[in-house]
Amino acid sequence: MAATPEMLKLALLHQPQWCCFVPEKREELTTEGGLDVRGRMDLISSFVGDLKNKNIKSSMFIEPSAEQVSASFEVGAHAVEFHTGLWVRLKVN
Repeated sequence: MAATPEMLKLALLHQPQWCCFVPEKREELTTEGGLDVRGRMDLISSFVGDLKNKNIKSSMFIEPSAEQVSASFEVGAHAVEFHTGLWVRLKVN
């Protein structure tokens, strides 16, 4: 789900077991990169807290970097999922 108040409201209403936060741009057909958790710590931490209060676990769809993994831990995420787009596009000789 996008890290927006509208999506949080829907998640709290329907109470899934898990929510995965992803970056979302209206024009994207698929996610083209990872969520910048470090850059949005306050907002995402608040959303994760709201979900935890309803026993909903959260994961972060992030770039595979130590900085983003640490930020995900700091906001209270239960898991991370890595965007592997850069790895897929690497040429292997």
